[in-house]
Amino acid sequence: MTEDSFRIAVTAGVALAALAFVVQAIVVIILSGSFRKLQRKLEALSDRAGPVIQKIEPLIEKAGPAVEKAGPMLEKAAATLERAGPLLDKSAPLMVSLNKATLEGENLLATVNLIVAENRPKVTEVTNEVANIAKSGREQV
Repeated sequence: MTEDSFRIAVTAGVALAALAFVVQAIVVIILSGSFRKLQRKLEALSDRAGPVIQKIEPLIEKAGPAVEKAGPMLEKAAATLERAGPLLDKSAPLMVSLNKATLEGENLLATVNLIVAENRPKVTEVTNEVANIAKSGREQV
C-alpha cells in the first residue's frame, strides 16, 4: 500500500469516527428532550398520586392485622381440608347411590304423572256418578 492510499484510508476512518460521534451527539440530545418530557409527565402523575397514596395508607395499616390473623386461619382451614379429604373419599359411593336413587325417583314420578293423567277422566266420571247416586239418595229420603 502506498503512503497516499494509507493517508486516504486513515482520513476516511477519522471522518467516519467523527460522523459517528456527531450522530451519537444528536441521539443523546433527542433522548435528553424525551427524558425531560417524560420527567414532567411523571411529576404531574406523582402530584396526583400523592393524595391517593395518603388516603390508602390508613387502609393498609388497618389491613395489616387482618392479614396477620388470616395466616393462622388459613393454616386451620388447610388442616380441616386435609381431614375432610378421606371423608369425601368415603362419601363417593354414597353420592353415587344417591344419584341412582334420584334418577329412580324421577322415573317413578314420571310414571305416576302418566298414570294420573290417564285416569283423570275416569276419576271425574266416577265422581259424577257418586254425586248422582248421593243426589238420588237424598231425593228418596
